[in-house]
Amino acid sequence: MRAPRRWPWPWIGALGGALGGALDFALFTWLAPELGRWNTSALAAVFLANMAVLGYALGRLHEARRRARADAETIRAQLDTLERTGRAAAQAEKLAALGRVAAGIAHEVRNPLGVLRASASLIDEDLTEGQPEARKACQFIVGECDRLDRLVGALLVFARPTRAQSRTFSLGEAVERTLRLSGPAVGRSGPEVTSEVREPSPAVEGDVELVQQVLFGLVLNAAEAGARRVTLRAGVDKNSAFVEVVDDGPGVPEADAERIFEPFFTTKETGTGLGLPTAARIAEAHGGSLTLRPGSARGACFRLALPSAEAP
Repeated sequence: MRAPRRWPWPWIGALGGALGGALDFALFTWLAPELGRWNTSALAAVFLANMAVLGYALGRLHEARRRARADAETIRAQLDTLERTGRAAAQAEKLAALGRVAAGIAHEVRNPLGVLRASASLIDEDLTEGQPEARKACQFIVGECDRLDRLVGALLVFARPTRAQSRTFSLGEAVERTLRLSGPAVGRSGPEVTSEVREPSPAVEGDVELVQQVLFGLVLNAAEAGARRVTLRAGVDKNSAFVEVVDDGPGVPEADAERIFEPFFTTKETGTGLGLPTAARIAEAHGGSLTLRPGSARGACFRLALPSAEAP
């Protein structure tokens, strides 16, 4: 990128001052012709020198202010970078601690959960039709064991470092894979899932499986929220390629919009609150972002932005 041209403002100011001094001298001698008996050359030199010095000083002042603004912008950018680095380091430390806790939970909790589930299932099989309350209790135990097992699994996925198998692929490929998966997943009673991919399809560098995982999760979220139509839009914005998952569901309440990417925050009765945070981590591992964009009066729009492989 070419550096912006730097103008020699002190000398430009001196030249402007000299020209202004010459104009002032000419105007002065025209208004006061009796000055002709004075040493006009010396008087002109005084006018030009004074105005040139004043212009040079103003030019230096302008240049100093410009440098001060540039220094302030540099310091602000460095502070922002330092703050982001500090947040990333703190988040990495939290995730490392969470990973150790999750691994311990998986080892200590999953085995007992499996025993409880198997035992409840065996008891349920031996119960007769005349024991509806006991059968209901067994089914409740099995359901809760499954829910806890899903929570532990989601916790492990969230805490595990994201390792992307990098290759160049088109977002149209990820969208097409998501469409093929979404049909059987949402069923006939689910929303209609369509795509709008600009040609040529934008190319990105990353792991197509992980990108597909993010898109598929967003489609399922829209279906669970009651959307009847979901559209995946792919395109390019400046140096960033993106896929927007747009639905016509109830949308995200404004009070929840700032918290939906926080771990364990969920508005679903059976949700773990780790789906969107995990998706956001996958986006960040690709050098991109996952955001909730302002949409229409109804529905939600999530944008997955990734660095374009064709960016200069």
